[in-house]
Amino acid sequence: MFKKYKDIKQSKKLVGKRSDIEAIMIYIKNDMKIKLPQHYPTWDFILDLNKVRNNIAHNNGRIYDDKDPERLFKIIKQQPYVDVTGSNDILIGKEFTKVMLNNIIQFFETLFDCIDQSIPPSK
Repeated sequence: MFKKYKDIKQSKKLVGKRSDIEAIMIYIKNDMKIKLPQHYPTWDFILDLNKVRNNIAHNNGRIYDDKDPERLFKIIKQQPYVDVTGSNDILIGKEFTKVMLNNIIQFFETLFDCIDQSIPPSK
């Protein structure tokens, strides 16, 4: 297991400054040779969710403290049950939890299907 973690970290170094989530996807595609769909909306959702999460974790949900507040505003506008308060803080409704979980489940279902398709049939 530790070796695989080191491999993922190495992939991250090879592609420049990326988040751990992006490095994992590069590892899945390049090192594991898993073919994923070209258009993968649940993956885009996870990347957007990571940006919102990072803002909450590092800026206490204050949008204007983000390094790219316009990008964050755009992401928030696309998400159901996520809003901006009058003081430009992120407000997440409890209904968003279900949206988040459904997207993550769909992501893994697609990923597992792709993994199954990449395994050669046994003889």
